[in-house]
Amino acid sequence: MLIEVTTFRLIDGANVDDFLEADAREQECVSAIKGIVRRTTARSDDGVWAVVTLWWGTDYAQAASDEFTAFVDGGTVRNERFETLD
Repeated sequence: MLIEVTTFRLIDGANVDDFLEADAREQECVSAIKGIVRRTTARSDDGVWAVVTLWWGTDYAQAASDEFTAFVDGGTVRNERFETLD
């Protein structure tokens, strides 16, 4: 299994409610992607967002893309992938 953690900030002036609606639509689409186990979105107190996705493997993660990039400040995106040990 693969754990993918993507952190980012929203662009200046982005409406959080609009982002959350886009994220909910993304969640619906992502749930149909082959190889995804689970995906969740979280936010820290200082405005950093995280999307954590659990995949069956790297090949599945490589094939996927997010639909809400219009809201994301590209300069703040950090994407890390971790292979599970169990």
